[in-house]
Amino acid sequence: MKTILLSMTMLTLTACSTPPSASQQPKPHMSVNAERPAKERAVATPAQFQPAKFVSIMPDNSRDTVDRITIHHYIRGMMQDMLIGMQSVTEQTPVAVASFLYLDTDYNQASMLGNQIAESFMHELHNAGITVLDFKVTDYIRVTNTGDLVLSRNYEELGGNLAARFAVGGTLANHKDGILINARMVQFDSKVVVASAQSLVPRQVIDALLPSEVVNTTPLIKGR
Repeated sequence: MKTILLSMTMLTLTACSTPPSASQQPKPHMSVNAERPAKERAVATPAQFQPAKFVSIMPDNSRDTVDRITIHHYIRGMMQDMLIGMQSVTEQTPVAVASFLYLDTDYNQASMLGNQIAESFMHELHNAGITVLDFKVTDYIRVTNTGDLVLSRNYEELGGNLAARFAVGGTLANHKDGILINARMVQFDSKVVVASAQSLVPRQVIDALLPSEVVNTTPLIKGR
């Protein structure tokens, strides 16, 4: 009798400790972002990017760390917009980046702002895993008195054939609050736009760009 009672007790304990089946277990809660397709997810705004940190020396020689949003943060947001809608471009597709030009000009002269935007797009395309061609690189390093140069804007020093299938470029327009940037990626053969983005960069961010100082080339006169 004791043996039967002990067996019944162990059976009851085993039944109580048996884990519920997979169908009885509560399903884990899925986040909304995981259920949404990638194309419907919100694109990060420039304000959400990590700002650049600058250290300012105060009059009392103390240091003050200041956060700054640079133009590169806005280009990064535009690059995300372009990646969401990009068509026909893969990691093996060569892409070239051109200077951005003011919309109300004859497209014959670039500015420092337009060149900097192009440099930022080259960086973001490379980070996205897309093959980027720098067509301003020469086939040699030119050694001069002021530096060793591998970049050139002289077309006679550059290769004649460009292997890029797509080009990134765009236009700029002055706005009372800053500069409007219109960017697109275009296929060379068909001229079809495969990606585009727009952004308004505040005036204070634009004004933070400064031209390089003019080097004084006046020869020094040796004193007595």
